[in-house]
Amino acid sequence: MRHFTILLICFFLITNLFSQSKTEELNELLQTYNMLNTFNGSAMVIYKGEVLLNTGYGIKNVQDKSKAYSTTIYQLGSVTKQFTATVILKLEKQKKLNINDPISKYIPEILDSNKISIYHLLTHTSGIYNYTDDGDFMQNKLEKPISKAEIIKIINSHPVEFKAGTKMKYSNSGYMLLGYIIEAVTGKKYEDVVREMIFTPLKMQNSGFDFAHLVNNQKATGYDYIRDGIGKKTVMVDSTVSFAGGAIYSNTEDLLKWHSALLNKNFISESIKEKLFTPYLNDFGMGWVIDKFFEKKGVFHNGSIPGFTSNIYRIVDDNTCIILLNNIANRNIDTITKNLLCVLYDKPYHKPQVKTEIAFTDKDVQKYVGEYQFEGNFRMKISSQNNRLFAQRIGEDEPFEMFLYKKDSFFLKAFEADLLFTVNDKDKIEKLCLIQSKRTMCANKAD
Repeated sequence: MRHFTILLICFFLITNLFSQSKTEELNELLQTYNMLNTFNGSAMVIYKGEVLLNTGYGIKNVQDKSKAYSTTIYQLGSVTKQFTATVILKLEKQKKLNINDPISKYIPEILDSNKISIYHLLTHTSGIYNYTDDGDFMQNKLEKPISKAEIIKIINSHPVEFKAGTKMKYSNSGYMLLGYIIEAVTGKKYEDVVREMIFTPLKMQNSGFDFAHLVNNQKATGYDYIRDGIGKKTVMVDSTVSFAGGAIYSNTEDLLKWHSALLNKNFISESIKEKLFTPYLNDFGMGWVIDKFFEKKGVFHNGSIPGFTSNIYRIVDDNTCIILLNNIANRNIDTITKNLLCVLYDKPYHKPQVKTEIAFTDKDVQKYVGEYQFEGNFRMKISSQNNRLFAQRIGEDEPFEMFLYKKDSFFLKAFEADLLFTVNDKDKIEKLCLIQSKRTMCANKAD
């Protein structure tokens, strides 16, 4: 008995040391990303049922300098879709609809609605026009309430792109229509049905829908970026615009309850989870993407809405889950997630480096200015302003400041990327190479 007790004590000591070392490595990695301005928000990491990390990094609100914590509330964007899909499948379980029903039964106004099923909406295989591809709408109407009739008008302004079920194309429109179907079937508001079926039974008290009008001191402000304590604030999307495809807000602690519920056979049946997590076309399930992390099956979905990015990644068989919530536009959230998984499972990964900027002269600045042609239609403009350099992809609005860290080598603070110039013996630029996410693209200076 004494030997058994000693072995048990040793086991718990080893387990505790493992957890401590992993937590330290996870924290160090996220702190580095925060210093690089590529992660600003809250993170939770659960490994084999144990919460190893749940904390905030950076600033919740630039104006009052308030910090992000585990209780901070963020918009989720497209992470909303997994909740919408779950409600649809629960309604099917209650025999209130069938996912093979044509949507003409609920929304006959949609073009070719008799040829498109609820299943096609769930799996992004409907072929209907994606309303968020409408440039004028995205530029001018995100902050204003929009009606169901107006959304349908935008969808119907373009012909169906392909025969339903033959191709997959990601569609926010499909999930908007799923929200309208939920309302048609139940006679209730979409938001009320999600609360009744998911939020209330799970006690997700920090989750909701109308983020623009939320009054809560835990609410984060959304920014295009936060750098050196300065942020560029974004528009606030009205919840009728994002609706069943992206309107939910939450925090890491509520999303832990959601992750745990997905492991509970009594809350969500195995038959529903099989539909959610089965890969259909292009590895998309229903509200989830089906992935493989080395030998393990992963399911995830990220989200992006002006000022916020998010990701929830689950390795179901291990009760492992990573939740990242950001109040900046983050192009690297999937990379950050995968690197955190690599820490947990002892896999190799690229460790980001914090670079120290060095000063350069006005003479140095001018030799880099110009346009650079990469393969295809990718063309980059390097411009100068007040002895500072900016890189901008032609056709995009946002220029990103460049920071010198060694001779002819620059980095960006907006996201993790390097710009490396090759200079000849006459101090003229011969080539520019862009290094981002382990990919290198090179360009010649345009005449």
